[in-house]
Amino acid sequence: MEKYKIYDGKTIKIMSCRTCNKACKFCYLNYNGDFDSVQLYNFIKVNKDKYKIKINGSEPLMKEGFLKSFKLAGETMVLTNGLVFKII
Repeated sequence: MEKYKIYDGKTIKIMSCRTCNKACKFCYLNYNGDFDSVQLYNFIKVNKDKYKIKINGSEPLMKEGFLKSFKLAGETMVLTNGLVFKII
């Protein structure tokens, strides 16, 4: 029989994506994978009343639909390298 530990913390930190517009040789992130934007949104929707949710990622602004999840989680800022914006 497997034993499971119940998480009794108050905060969930989500590494939302590995996608990035840079390929820095010094990048310290060893995470591989990307949340689907709908999957991320639904996870936050289900858990936001029980936990404080913090979202991180390599460059989350490159993923379509992620800003909705940031808003739903109550995030007040997005960590970005700022290079995804194109000045016209």
